[in-house]
Amino acid sequence: MKKIWAVILLSFFLIGCVQPMTRAEVEAATYEPLPQNYKDEIKQIMTYRLKDAESAKYNFFEPRKGYTASTRHFGYVVPVGINAKNSYGGYTGFQVYYFVYYQNMFKDVTDGVQLGAVKWSEDVR
Repeated sequence: MKKIWAVILLSFFLIGCVQPMTRAEVEAATYEPLPQNYKDEIKQIMTYRLKDAESAKYNFFEPRKGYTASTRHFGYVVPVGINAKNSYGGYTGFQVYYFVYYQNMFKDVTDGVQLGAVKWSEDVR
């Protein structure tokens, strides 16, 4: 029983350790510039995930500065609407994906954006 309580308390303290970014941290952050061919790089990433990547349609939105709250990485976040074909050959409709660029590579943070793990730097108060 003591082990269970120890695990619960440890989990509680570890979860509580994530501190929100302060305005000063966001303003002092440095962002790697996006590569000129960032659209091609994102399309290449999606080539391995889509059933029919050649037929995919992309709608790129304006990249914005952002950060991941849990890992505290700063980078440009690129929202992309992608309409791809499913196994039956029909388009599924545009789904929005989010890619963040840091450490010289793109990372898909789509789930993180939906869960609030990625924040826009401009929205920090």
